[in-house]
Amino acid sequence: MSLVTAAQIAQLRRMVAEPTIITYSDALLTTYIEAYPHLDEQGELPYTLSSDTPPAQKVNDDWIPTYDLHAAAGDVWLSPLTIR
Repeated sequence: MSLVTAAQIAQLRRMVAEPTIITYSDALLTTYIEAYPHLDEQGELPYTLSSDTPPAQKVNDDWIPTYDLHAAAGDVWLSPLTIR
């Protein structure tokens, strides 16, 4: 289940001037967005380290889904699908 919202997908579409799903589906844009989880407004990271040896990443339940949409937009612009 994705934590990316429809509003974040719409914002990314505006940032890359891609208003339709012809080239980029919502699912594809979601994968671009999910690649850049970001520190949330409460200072929570998306992952924490477990107390295991060696430590492993685990999902931080206190994290509010926040993503670096500028980085995702950069990836979309550099995507081979963008070159026409």
